[in-house]
Amino acid sequence: MENATFFKPIDCSSDFERFFSRYYILWEHDWIRQEKYVGTSYYAIEGNQQTWKEYYLHEDFVLLEYFINDEAVGYLSYRIEKDSIQMEALLLRTEFRGKGLMATMLRSFYRYLKTENIDCSSIYLETNASNPSNKVYIKFGYKVVETRSKDRENGEDTLVYELTNFQEG
Repeated sequence: MENATFFKPIDCSSDFERFFSRYYILWEHDWIRQEKYVGTSYYAIEGNQQTWKEYYLHEDFVLLEYFINDEAVGYLSYRIEKDSIQMEALLLRTEFRGKGLMATMLRSFYRYLKTENIDCSSIYLETNASNPSNKVYIKFGYKVVETRSKDRENGEDTLVYELTNFQEG
């Protein structure tokens, strides 16, 4: 039997604290506190919940919690810019990584866009050059349209991906 996957919107004004403590603090300790970031102020997250809440509300991001069989396993955030989608973040909880779920999450997101009648010509996302999910993005047809050399606080490159002609499947 196939797992049921779906997204459920997170209301930033009323549910941000739960979202923040469940995902952002995990993200900070999981990714940001890696040795390569120690000593930098890269995305100082802990203690800045209100700042991040205001950022999400001000920048008009949509926060979606990702579920598999009614279990929350991650989130995705995006915003619409003209006729494009800018994905801001995709995160799976640690225990769900390395199981092919990022691909499932992307397919679920495309279904979500279709279900919500969100029409766009392309999807953009930015990530660090060493992100393990880069393989998934390339497999799904994302193309690197820009490389920003050593623009991260730790000196790492940023890759800007674009996907056009995406399909639900």
